[in-house]
Amino acid sequence: MIRILRKKKPQDLIDRKRFDLFSFRLDVIWDPKLDITWIPEKETSMTDEISDINVTSIMPFVKPDGARGTLAQGTYETLKREIVDFRMPPGQRYSEHELTAVLQVSRTPLRLALHLLAHEGFVQHVGGHSCWQVRPVDLEYYRDLYDFRTDIEVIAIHRLCAQPSRPDLSTLRAVWDVPHAARQTDGLLVAEADEAFHHTLVRLAGNAEMLRSFTRLTDRIRVIRRLDFINPDRIAATYDEHAAIIRALDNPCATTAEGLIRAHIGASRTEIKKITYHQMAQAVATAGSASVVSQ
Repeated sequence: MIRILRKKKPQDLIDRKRFDLFSFRLDVIWDPKLDITWIPEKETSMTDEISDINVTSIMPFVKPDGARGTLAQGTYETLKREIVDFRMPPGQRYSEHELTAVLQVSRTPLRLALHLLAHEGFVQHVGGHSCWQVRPVDLEYYRDLYDFRTDIEVIAIHRLCAQPSRPDLSTLRAVWDVPHAARQTDGLLVAEADEAFHHTLVRLAGNAEMLRSFTRLTDRIRVIRRLDFINPDRIAATYDEHAAIIRALDNPCATTAEGLIRAHIGASRTEIKKITYHQMAQAVATAGSASVVSQ
């Protein structure tokens, strides 16, 4: 567990510089603007005010210490990919014994990977210490995330429209504002391109912290978002809506662009309400035999 210490700069921690986290080593980080320091669990007796922090926030600072660190990162990426691609379906349970056997790793890197995924909301502990479940679909949770997504993208749209020069949307235009015959029909590829479209809009808005928040948000909604591209009608609508947003940004009018982005995200949000067990089964069947874990 990593905690945040909110108090004056503890010089002894800064002098020590590093501490162990499982098989990793992590730099102690001091941020004078926020007046916080990352510290290990064993130092919490020094704190006046302590709060948990999402482990994913420290991932950029994790430095592998030998093979176990590399295995943990690789295991994390493999499991996350399996979950996002529905090859490990929502609600499915897995034992640590089963996962170590299939992935050919020991429990140390596996547990670190699972704890990171749990902090990101992809899995949860169930039925004892060594049993894990892929997070079931919680529609309220995803609706809240979609509300947050809307707020971020509306701000990004207003920032783009307020820029003195028009943003370069040529890359997006080449993908989305194209004839019907040139459109992609593979749902997985369209989902990936859709993420890139929205990520680009937020990136061009020019606020690094907003982009970091949006990237984490995108990571969390990816599982449910993929279901939006099973239906060919939704794929066609996404092309039309993206093209309209690009054209609105070519002749910047914040009101028009905001209306389009709200309607576009709103349509996806509405699709969440229509999710059925049939759609989930269809997504799982499409992922099917490619699963690493089920083999």
